[in-house]
Amino acid sequence: MLVFRDIPIKNKLRIIIILTSGIVLLLASGAFVTDELITLRQRTVDDLFVLADLVGINSTAGILFDVQSTVEENIAALKANSHIIFAHVFLTDGSWYASYLKEGVNQEPQIDSSNVSDYYFLEGVSGDRQIEDKHFFRDDHLEVFKQIISDGENIGTVYIR
Repeated sequence: MLVFRDIPIKNKLRIIIILTSGIVLLLASGAFVTDELITLRQRTVDDLFVLADLVGINSTAGILFDVQSTVEENIAALKANSHIIFAHVFLTDGSWYASYLKEGVNQEPQIDSSNVSDYYFLEGVSGDRQIEDKHFFRDDHLEVFKQIISDGENIGTVYIR
């Protein structure tokens, strides 16, 4: 502090102005980066929900008329998005109906099960054990669960990672 005392007032003002400007610049930059990260995450969630909804809508007839090949073709369209690792379509009883696995992925990551409850409730979701439209950020990926609704009735669930 003794060094600062001997500096002329003009230089003291410069130092104070530069420090204040630097701190404000750092805080503003931090706020912008944080806002961008939050917006990016929300946009990613919204995009995956739209994709899950499209897969569900396009798979409705295949599920209702038990044409698994139609549902497989619909879910295979997810290969257009290179970030999707895998996806499943489950029936209302929780059993696996159709699946998509990204090319180059040797096996289904982490969870080796064919039941939607095992995927959904791994997150520790409490309640009445009913699958809802939700998303979860786990480790380095995002998981989306979207119900397939036909005539107001749930006929299945789309799961995308």
